[in-house]
Amino acid sequence: MADKYIVGIIGGGSVGLTFAALLADVSKIIVKTRSNQQSTQIQQGVKLTERTKTGEEITRVIHGIDSTDDFADLSSCDAVIVTVKSYDTEIIAKELSHVLKENAEVLTLQNGLQAYSLLKENIKNPDRVFAGVTMIGSTRLDLRSVSVGYNLRTDVDSKAVILGKVLDASKFEYEASDDITQAVWEKMALNTPQNALGALTNLSFGEMKDSNECIKIADKLLKEFEFVAKAEGIHFTGSLMDKLLDNWNMSKHHPSMWQDLQNRKRTEIDAINGAISALGKKHRIATPYNDMITSLIKVIELA
Repeated sequence: MADKYIVGIIGGGSVGLTFAALLADVSKIIVKTRSNQQSTQIQQGVKLTERTKTGEEITRVIHGIDSTDDFADLSSCDAVIVTVKSYDTEIIAKELSHVLKENAEVLTLQNGLQAYSLLKENIKNPDRVFAGVTMIGSTRLDLRSVSVGYNLRTDVDSKAVILGKVLDASKFEYEASDDITQAVWEKMALNTPQNALGALTNLSFGEMKDSNECIKIADKLLKEFEFVAKAEGIHFTGSLMDKLLDNWNMSKHHPSMWQDLQNRKRTEIDAINGAISALGKKHRIATPYNDMITSLIKVIELA
């Protein structure tokens, strides 16, 4: 790209920092954070540690990334990528709607089923709002440092033109999707049985795969998920359990929900297992395992 697009990253968490770091070579990045303290540190450079398939870790500092705690500084962006927790979506959308250019693209890479519709409902010109999913496994180490695994697959609605060009030119394993709704549900098929379970048991993906009890619980969560998805008109090819176990294979990674509980932060349980429970009620489908695991996470959140 001769002229670099200006891309705003909404959120300075693990996903936000990873995308800022890996898109900085192909676009001008502005990270919108909650605090001036984090913004100041990001401007000193984002420290990125990449883990290879062989287990090697490569660390580098990416300079030239701008950062701000003021939404007004995003007014020049050609596109923004929303990476905040799902429960902050509505507030973020209303702020963005006031400052973005009329044709600036908006992409959500957030977990769960709620963020996309909230963005479209609260941002002017909703046709420029797009959904996407990323399969990266990342952990924020401090305000400007993040580690990420080797899986960089990211699927985005094929109608997102600017962001498609940016991602295609980057290190991400970008896929333009003609059925992004299916892709979102495919990721939910992983998040529903693994995020809360990993958070509650304090086990990594690999450790859960070694636990017969975890596999039994995950199977129950998945069966309820599949019934709800079918009622929503979503169908899958192949075994969802096989895909889950493949995702857990030899992985030391902990889900983001585990990271949230470790840091005594609110989780995205309502957008994941809670959303499956809500859809179950809508379709009169019993979801006792998703109901219970949602309640258990909420108990810990309030502790």
